[in-house]
Amino acid sequence: MLLIDNYDIAIKHKPDLAEAYMNKGVALRKLGQHQEAIKKFNLAIKYQPGFAEAYMNKGDTLKQLGQREKAIKNFELAIKYNPGLIAPYISNVLKKLEMQ
Repeated sequence: MLLIDNYDIAIKHKPDLAEAYMNKGVALRKLGQHQEAIKKFNLAIKYQPGFAEAYMNKGDTLKQLGQREKAIKNFELAIKYNPGLIAPYISNVLKKLEMQ
């Protein structure tokens, strides 16, 4: 929980710091707190609308929750905003989702 506390401190000092919300979301997802993680990814996207990594992590979380269509939409947005960085990863995930 120390890591999450550090993100809370960062958010307290800079409430619009998208990276802090995204990283907190990743930490929450690792703890199994998927709904809270999605809320943090949404805040990251709110403060940085083209934040591809936030869309990618939100998609991963939705995939873990079995929300396939929502996951695909978020992966597509991640590709739209940063195709070079994460397209290979997301293409692989999309193929796996389409096979299900």
